[in-house]
Amino acid sequence: MSDLIEILKRFNEDATKCILISQEETRRSGHSVVGPAQLLLGLSLVERSQSRNILEARGVRGSAIRRKILDLIGLGEGHVPVEIPFNDEAKNLIKNAASIAQEKGSETIGTEHLLSALIDVSDKQTDQIVQELSISRADLDQDLQKVFELNP
Repeated sequence: MSDLIEILKRFNEDATKCILISQEETRRSGHSVVGPAQLLLGLSLVERSQSRNILEARGVRGSAIRRKILDLIGLGEGHVPVEIPFNDEAKNLIKNAASIAQEKGSETIGTEHLLSALIDVSDKQTDQIVQELSISRADLDQDLQKVFELNP
């Protein structure tokens, strides 16, 4: 867990907002854990962020992702803790984003690094959302490579 805390300290403002939005969206839906699908939703809702710009340019809106999440998992029924933890897939995604940022020579981790890590995630909910919203992982990767080239 301490590794994850150290990684989160390297998040830039937009990546931090993504985490907070993901947790709040999870709370609003009555669930008690953040997974990659909720992180995708967070990435789509951070105003003026690299991730939102890329997703919106591909026709992907946060409202559509939110609807798909609710269609897939519904509203939760249990107790929602004050601090909502990440599931293992989301933790791995965050660690992979840190690795991507390091590979790209960035001291901070941004939404572009999180989105890049999300492209490689394969969990049931995220895969279904990506498929149903016709999100091309290859197109997102291509868009991200352009961002990384422009912002070394």
